[in-house]
Amino acid sequence: MTPAADLVDFLRTAHAVHAQDGPEPGRVVARQGGRAVSVVLVGRQWFRSVPRGRGTDLLPLHWRGMEWSVVRVVAKELGAPSADNDEQEDQE
Repeated sequence: MTPAADLVDFLRTAHAVHAQDGPEPGRVVARQGGRAVSVVLVGRQWFRSVPRGRGTDLLPLHWRGMEWSVVRVVAKELGAPSADNDEQEDQE
C-alpha cells in the first residue's frame, strides 16, 4: 500500500470519514459534514493544503511514516469522532 492509501484507510476505519485519493499522486481529500480537508505528501513530509487567494499554502504536518498522526489532525479538523475519544469516555 502507498502512504496515501494507508491514510485513506485509516480515515475511513478509525474515524468514519469519507476519504479518497486526490487528483494527483500523494494527495488525499477527506470530507465530512460539508467540510473538506486536503493533505499532500511532498517528498518525505505530509502537508495540509490550504487555498489562499490564487494559490495554495502547504502547512507542514508530519513526516512520512507517521500517517496515523496525520489522520488524527485531519479528523480533528473535520470534527470527526475518534476511537481515542471513546476510550477516554470509557475511563471516566
